[in-house]
Amino acid sequence: MTPSQFRQASFLRHRYRLPRFLPLGWSLRVRERTGIASVYHPRSVAKKVIFIHVPKAAGSSIGRLVFGTDIIGHYPYFVYQRYDPLRFENYYKFSLVRSPLTRLFSAYRYVLSGGKGRADAKCGDVIRAASGSFEDFVCNVLDQAFAYRWVHFVPQSFFLCTDADKLMVDDVVKVESLPDGFEPIGKRLGISASLHGFNRQDTTPIPELGAHALAKVHSIYRRDYRNFGYPQERATGTSNGTGNSPGLSNPSSHGSAAS
Repeated sequence: MTPSQFRQASFLRHRYRLPRFLPLGWSLRVRERTGIASVYHPRSVAKKVIFIHVPKAAGSSIGRLVFGTDIIGHYPYFVYQRYDPLRFENYYKFSLVRSPLTRLFSAYRYVLSGGKGRADAKCGDVIRAASGSFEDFVCNVLDQAFAYRWVHFVPQSFFLCTDADKLMVDDVVKVESLPDGFEPIGKRLGISASLHGFNRQDTTPIPELGAHALAKVHSIYRRDYRNFGYPQERATGTSNGTGNSPGLSNPSSHGSAAS
């Protein structure tokens, strides 16, 4: 099993608790009967569109606007592809992405607040027990294994790109460009409503991070910075890993709660 296959298998096992020894498509169909979100929502099929809901990237707002519901699973492209290859090939596919550091801080605050469901609450408990601040979390808890274990911390490229960094959707919109950035997609889908007033109320600033913490974020999410054109933030000093750091320079470092 390649590292990529291992990450995919680990993600599916932890996230969806799929039955063993069944092909992925059949396993998901079994789990859909027990209550997980449909891979292909009926309104997705009716519109012949796939929205890949990257966690903490305004997906709930998009779901409500496009499908009339925010109950959309956090399924990577390969789940849609393997569940129904013909639909995946023929449907229009789009997604939203977000500055990796801003998204990370949003995910951190989200799970600490309890999130939605037992898995989010458990993730918050793990973080709370092992760290005392955002920088402490980055320095002493966050790593590749943690990121792929908890859905809100999984790199965005995992959802949207192959291992060779081929983008598997037709269009990607940056959260930072909303609401205007969504207008071309809205017109294509025949949506007259807009995203004005979408969930961006929380503008809590990202705590200052030093060089060590920032370098770790850049390493774990390096494909996201590269694939989606986000500049890496610059630290203004060195970090001691305790949460007391001299800061960073990042023109977009805010902690909005886009879901």
